[in-house]
Amino acid sequence: MGRIRELTRGVAYPEPPPEVWGRFWGSVYNRIERGVAWVLVSLGAAVLATWGLWHFVEDLLRDMDVPLVIKLAILALIAGGAILFFSVVREKLFTRRHDRYREVQR
Repeated sequence: MGRIRELTRGVAYPEPPPEVWGRFWGSVYNRIERGVAWVLVSLGAAVLATWGLWHFVEDLLRDMDVPLVIKLAILALIAGGAILFFSVVREKLFTRRHDRYREVQR
């Protein structure tokens, strides 16, 4: 093991040619643009979904023809979905900050 470690420490990687660096930075810009686009699309969808859900619940509560049990079941479904969504988001944010393997490179 010591001999293998000694041999691998002496290995020098060649510098990539300039055209490889150009392609690399082009792909970085594409990823940044697409990331911003996904954030905007997600934000717009979340706002529209929240607005639609708000009006749906408001109309549901005003409608006297729908039985109380159905109203409560729909509200429980919406509340449970919201709790699950925020739980997953909170866990992902916590994991991102405390990920032990973030610096590991393949």
